[in-house]
Amino acid sequence: MNRCGNELMELLNLMRIIEALSPYWTLLGMHVDSVGRDCAVGHIDIENKHLQILGTVHGGVHAALADAMAWVAILGHYYPDYVHAITINLTTRYLKPINKGQLYAKAKLIHIREPLATINVELSNENNELIATATTTYWVSKTNKIIHEHVDEIKRRKQQ
Repeated sequence: MNRCGNELMELLNLMRIIEALSPYWTLLGMHVDSVGRDCAVGHIDIENKHLQILGTVHGGVHAALADAMAWVAILGHYYPDYVHAITINLTTRYLKPINKGQLYAKAKLIHIREPLATINVELSNENNELIATATTTYWVSKTNKIIHEHVDEIKRRKQQ
């Protein structure tokens, strides 16, 4: 899977902390591999827990990974500032089943006019075959924080 251009390594390191602190991301095994301005790439190592009864990855897993990487792409747009970004629409088109290996997602922010942001996501397998596409719309609200402050707050809450 392609990486983002002009990678934001400091934000990538913060995303790895968020991965570890997020029960949902941990449950699904979501990982961020690359972050740039308006771009994010991540993956899930497919396990039995991701499969539906027919033996292929459940569509909700595709949607969750697409949604997560879209959120990270928005964070890349505003970095180092932190914004609240809430999904208001997610449309996923499933093109090909997948049942093993890795599911990758590459999210690209294609339009922003606050408070709305639109992100396109391509999901592929390890052979770079297109598995699904998604389009998300987010409601974005600026905060008076930088992302480091937000991550520190999450850490403090987890320690309590």
